[in-house]
Amino acid sequence: MELTEGTVVRMLQDGKEEGYRFLFKYHYAPLCAIAYEYVKDDFVAETIVADVFFHVWQIRQTLEVHTSLRNFLAVSVRRHCIDWLRRQAKNTDSPLDTAKSNVLDDSEPLAHLLDGELEQIVQKAIDNLPADCQKVFKMSRYDGKKNGEIAKELGISVNTVKYHLKNAMKILRGDLAQYLEAIFFFIITQQ
Repeated sequence: MELTEGTVVRMLQDGKEEGYRFLFKYHYAPLCAIAYEYVKDDFVAETIVADVFFHVWQIRQTLEVHTSLRNFLAVSVRRHCIDWLRRQAKNTDSPLDTAKSNVLDDSEPLAHLLDGELEQIVQKAIDNLPADCQKVFKMSRYDGKKNGEIAKELGISVNTVKYHLKNAMKILRGDLAQYLEAIFFFIITQQ
């Protein structure tokens, strides 16, 4: 069956899983690229896109798309990115903490369960990074150090720091990709 945008929107409105699979398959990667241009952090960009998809689920019954579906989603991602950047300007939390708090509402029991499980999965993936890569990643993400500070402290070049961060994100994206879709679908099927 050929899926038109109107058909996909109707599937989304009806809460059909096939509509959400279409979103992930055709819109996830381009939307992550848009988000990255704003937030300059792969993990946060992916979290924002997942948050937009979850928001679409929450408003599915009243969802109206007057432009193309991609444009509708891109505008939503941009707005979420701008909101995230505003919060970052007011807030000194790490990107991981801020991204996690955007996805999971602590008032829900399911959120506590998913928060703990997700944290364990992410921590295990980080612990499995190569030693140097892991050290640089933790200094950047957990300690909030800038690339120059990390380079100076470890006695390596800034380019080497950038290499380790890029490699860490590539490995983590590969290790954690299967969980993002699974968690999203678990959340929407529980409502």
